[in-house]
Amino acid sequence: MTKTKKVRVDWNAMTAAMIEPASVLNGRNSETLQLRVHKVLIAIAADWIATTDQKTAVERVNFQLDQLSDGLRKNAIVTWVTSPKHFGMVYNDETKVIAAGKTKVKSLDMPFLKNSHWWLFTKEPAFKVHDLPAKITKLVVEATNAAKKDDKRNVIPAEILTALRAVDAMTVTS
Repeated sequence: MTKTKKVRVDWNAMTAAMIEPASVLNGRNSETLQLRVHKVLIAIAADWIATTDQKTAVERVNFQLDQLSDGLRKNAIVTWVTSPKHFGMVYNDETKVIAAGKTKVKSLDMPFLKNSHWWLFTKEPAFKVHDLPAKITKLVVEATNAAKKDDKRNVIPAEILTALRAVDAMTVTS
């Protein structure tokens, strides 16, 4: 298994007039890459059906994931191949690889697999700004409510709660 080499980017080589056409080309290439990856996954399923060899199918899925760059949504592919509706394989959290699942080859639905694209099956997560002040405020509210319950299992030291309230009262200026 080969890894991609580090590529040197010469940003001076692209003129302002080249930016928009390059962006259009990137869009087309990304669509093509998604489809090519999907075709490989479908080919893996077809070979699995032909040979009933899940071990080889698992190895091929892992090999495909290893070959893809970090910028691609590998987690979407993992979600797709581990779905019981698709390959029903299992993700091993310790080894970070796909493993064989309980799915039998006869339950693979090729027409469904062909038309259920991995990049649509799991939507890309929405971008969320890390709002530290809001999280601190939420923590203060939760800790205050827990302290009011006077439950011996929820020990909230008064010094910590006071410090959290002081931090919550701070304002950040940029």
